[in-house]
Amino acid sequence: MSDRKQIERDHAEQMAAKLSPEEYALWRTTPVASRISVHQDSILIMWSLEGDQPKLIDVFTVVEVRASWRLGMSLRLDSKSYSEVPLWITHEPTPLFGKPVFVWMPFMPDVRYERHPRADGWVMRTSLSVRTQSHPDTLTDGDIYLTSIGEFRGRYPQFASTRF
Repeated sequence: MSDRKQIERDHAEQMAAKLSPEEYALWRTTPVASRISVHQDSILIMWSLEGDQPKLIDVFTVVEVRASWRLGMSLRLDSKSYSEVPLWITHEPTPLFGKPVFVWMPFMPDVRYERHPRADGWVMRTSLSVRTQSHPDTLTDGDIYLTSIGEFRGRYPQFASTRF
């Protein structure tokens, strides 16, 4: 494992220790960490596998990204299911509405400014850390995943024209 990955893992564990006992117990059931590249208006899909078909649980939109010299980065996710509750994601792992899916802003984020083919010009992209029970590349029946809309549609083409 690279030094960078080990530092990220160590920081995430230190921050997770601040979770409530119930949330920390849930954290311990989610050993697989990955990253999703996001920008403003990115859509993330929370879903589970039931048999060989996905079951949609929630849809999140990246609404805002903030950066502070003192506090680091934060990102606001809006949920379709919990529309009255804007969710600010910081460097502390956060469970998504009691599900075994944790998200946080990485301590060493990948940030870049690039031309976006569907945006009117340029966008800032950053990474979002995700921790789940298993990796979406090795699907397990009943586990819950959080993926980008592109990855979800690539895996399940029947959702290619679905408006989220």
